[in-house]
Amino acid sequence: MITVISAAGEKLFPQFINQLKLHQKNALVVLTTRSHNQIVNTLKKSNVNTNQQFYINTTASSTEAVNAIPFNPDDLTGLSIAITQIAQTIPNPLVIFDNFTALSIRVPDQHFARFIRFIADNFQKNNIACIILLDKNAPPTTASTTLLNLADEVIRK
Repeated sequence: MITVISAAGEKLFPQFINQLKLHQKNALVVLTTRSHNQIVNTLKKSNVNTNQQFYINTTASSTEAVNAIPFNPDDLTGLSIAITQIAQTIPNPLVIFDNFTALSIRVPDQHFARFIRFIADNFQKNNIACIILLDKNAPPTTASTTLLNLADEVIRK
């Protein structure tokens, strides 16, 4: 099941943190705007246990954490394969993207739309739940339209 949370840019981060608080276990978190260290420090202040969360860090910052791997966001094929393979090792996985809009601006729109279709298909086949945060103030694109059409649920904040 893919759930899209559409919120104004400044409301995305609080929504993201709230989702991580709700889903402390078995989460695979794909970071696109903030580093692993920033997220973990914010969560620790809220008494969230991050030991059972795994992170893919697509930001420029590196991390030395055991539960986080850096990944080049320009390699969407590799990213989708990594997300699917890692999620398959987690019981009842939930993939959470902190800001899909930020990831989408790095690549051509048609390529990103293809990435969305690929991960949506893989998530459905492998019974992987997903929460995607999307900036509702960003201009509509083929990719964002594809995402909204493939989503099982869209929550507008």
